[in-house]
Amino acid sequence: MAFLKTNYIKKDSVIHSLNPLVKFSWVSLVVVLFLFSGSMTLFIVVNIIILLLAFLGKVGRDFIKGLVFMIGPIFLFSLMIHGLFNPFGISEEVLFSFYTINISLEGFYYGLFFGFKISALISVFYLFILTTYPGRMVTSLRTIGFPHKLGFLVNATLQIVPLMLREAETIIDAQRARGLETKGSITKRLGAYVPLLGPIVLGSVMKVYERTIALEVRGFSSTADKTSLYVENITLTDKLLIALSVVLLIIYVVFRVIG
Repeated sequence: MAFLKTNYIKKDSVIHSLNPLVKFSWVSLVVVLFLFSGSMTLFIVVNIIILLLAFLGKVGRDFIKGLVFMIGPIFLFSLMIHGLFNPFGISEEVLFSFYTINISLEGFYYGLFFGFKISALISVFYLFILTTYPGRMVTSLRTIGFPHKLGFLVNATLQIVPLMLREAETIIDAQRARGLETKGSITKRLGAYVPLLGPIVLGSVMKVYERTIALEVRGFSSTADKTSLYVENITLTDKLLIALSVVLLIIYVVFRVIG
């Protein structure tokens, strides 16, 4: 799984230099669109914009690899399920037919819509993770009044998947060194990987427990004023970009209410 980047990638780019609150505003905007928008065109545009931002942030190649791995199966599953089970009811327009299996045009369209919708949500979170250093993010949240415990909770949540993937990679490499065969047929691979799920989950839980102890030893629960290694200043550019996200959100809400 080394090809799948799930944590911060250090680069010298415009996107990396932005205040994490700017990218957090992008995430918030896409989340609102995900919950309330029914336009496939809008989600296609959002996906294109996020892809361009990924290349602007110099993480385009890793971004695409990760998306193909995460979204590819979801997209195919969405097309198959919605194509076979049309949520709009019985349709006379059949796009593809194989024996008694019919894939309707409306179902296929809805599958595409759902795929692009999920893609937009995952993409914006993935871009946020790849281009935002966790320490800067926590500091930025504290500058706008977030409690330090809540900031750490957000940070820890975003690092759960990378932590489990690193633990999985370590355990799999160790088992391979002991002669575990992880190549061959799907059945053989499942037989090799399934028994490793227990150690992977338990190992991740132990890592979290060790972090908790380390935090308490370092005075995480102390009521004293906390200091930070990073100082996050919101520049004029950051303010303008955050304001732009808010304006776009307001415009969408207004058109949604009027329409």
